[in-house]
Amino acid sequence: MNARQARRLQPVCAAVAALAIGVYAEQVGVSATLHNDDIGLAVRALGWVNALIVIAAVATILERRLAAIPGRTLREETDQLITEVLAAACKTFVYPRSSRHIRAIVTLRNGKTGRRCTRYTYNAHQDPERVASYPLAFGVTGQAYKTRSTVVQELQPDHHSGYDERIRDDVLPEICSILASPILASSDESDEPLGVLAFDSTLHLSEIGFDREEARELAQRWADIVAMLLNAREGEKWRSE
Repeated sequence: MNARQARRLQPVCAAVAALAIGVYAEQVGVSATLHNDDIGLAVRALGWVNALIVIAAVATILERRLAAIPGRTLREETDQLITEVLAAACKTFVYPRSSRHIRAIVTLRNGKTGRRCTRYTYNAHQDPERVASYPLAFGVTGQAYKTRSTVVQELQPDHHSGYDERIRDDVLPEICSILASPILASSDESDEPLGVLAFDSTLHLSEIGFDREEARELAQRWADIVAMLLNAREGEKWRSE
């Protein structure tokens, strides 16, 4: 990475950190100016909400790493940062019970094919969604895309059998619940979303808690962070890709 690219990405990392701390401050009703000791005490006292602080730490660490690794492109570094964001995001929903199943999947609109293609994942391993593409309006994620709003749904036990044969192999049958938020390029409702950030689980809503109001808000905040990072990629034109 050259010096100009590093300078471009550093404000993005700082903005991610600031946004995460801002969300945290809203949740706990404190000033956004927090000392390290205050953050540590709050994390221990207030449970899963404070896992938002993880993304602030991740952003700071990655900012330093970016400056220390020459020769890597802005695209590569941003991809890595988004992957780190997805990992931190999933932890905010399951903290402190890290053994609970949760995945994060980012599908982005492809302007040439008119479909959403999987671009980033967390905890998908060899799951079919990892290399899949879907019609823009498909499923719960399609609802989030069309309405430009967060959608949460408990899936029927036989949901998999109801899919078109061309899509069935691209959906993990065991998934029980989904929380999906649009990745918005701007606040202009005439702009199509860049894609969708979906969190899903083999656990039911009553177990994973996706249907809580704070979970919906949290999902959209993470989607906004992903949008900010995507828009920061130098030379990328997501609307036509």
